[in-house]
Amino acid sequence: MRSKNIADLHLINDLETTYINAWNKYASSRGKGPATGKAFEKWIVDRLRGSGKTVEKGKIKFRFGEFQVDAAIPSLANPQIILEIKIYTDIQHSLMLRGLIDELITPNTKIGLVTLYTPGTFYKIRTPTRTPDVISILNNLKAIFPNRFDYFHIQDKWTNTITQLINFC
Repeated sequence: MRSKNIADLHLINDLETTYINAWNKYASSRGKGPATGKAFEKWIVDRLRGSGKTVEKGKIKFRFGEFQVDAAIPSLANPQIILEIKIYTDIQHSLMLRGLIDELITPNTKIGLVTLYTPGTFYKIRTPTRTPDVISILNNLKAIFPNRFDYFHIQDKWTNTITQLINFC
């Protein structure tokens, strides 16, 4: 996650501080995974709020029932954009997004996926062929729902990706 861009370095330092605060809050916990995920969600939401977006977290009604979303913009009652925020994504997360799009009560609602790492890279250690599968699934969703779905991974171009996310929202 190296960058020579000063703005990127500021974002990286801010995320690092958010992580350290989350880890210190749960210092007695053996597993830091949930704290890391929550910290990344908070960091993304803070970027959106800092740009003037109203963001809520909670349950949204779909045709199949309620689903806990990471971010709803501008509100849970009237979401125009729903974001799923993950450290990484895999095939299962990617396929779930199609189900969410198909089951929206308001068909004009947009859905976005925000990840820290390039989609599928978490599994690169075990199965390198997974990354193209995940990216293919996400690109296919973008093609099927051109103005209603997009995905953003922060890892390579921090500032540009945050700007693209804010514009999407």
